[in-house]
Amino acid sequence: MEQNQQPEPHVLLLDLDTRRRKQFASVLRGRGFKISAMSYIAEIERWPMGQIVVVDAARFTPWWTEVGAVRVVILSATSVEESRVYNGVPCTWIPHGAGPDVLIAAL
Repeated sequence: MEQNQQPEPHVLLLDLDTRRRKQFASVLRGRGFKISAMSYIAEIERWPMGQIVVVDAARFTPWWTEVGAVRVVILSATSVEESRVYNGVPCTWIPHGAGPDVLIAAL
């Protein structure tokens, strides 16, 4: 990493799909992101203050914006891509089946 290049932000990845979670975590780590990857909200040791939250559709709630997320990316259960803002925090849905490159572009 160059001296004046900023490190990539911390990403909290919450996904029940083990294969997808491992694939996304591996690719994101390879691109310089610091990752916390888990299956369940109960596994989170602290709230994601200042972090990007990537969450499967079943675990999305605007509440993520209340606990400090700076951006939320939702792994959608449909083919729809959508963006909204909750409490000033951008939330983006990426289509079901999208690969790591689509996720990285949304970050």
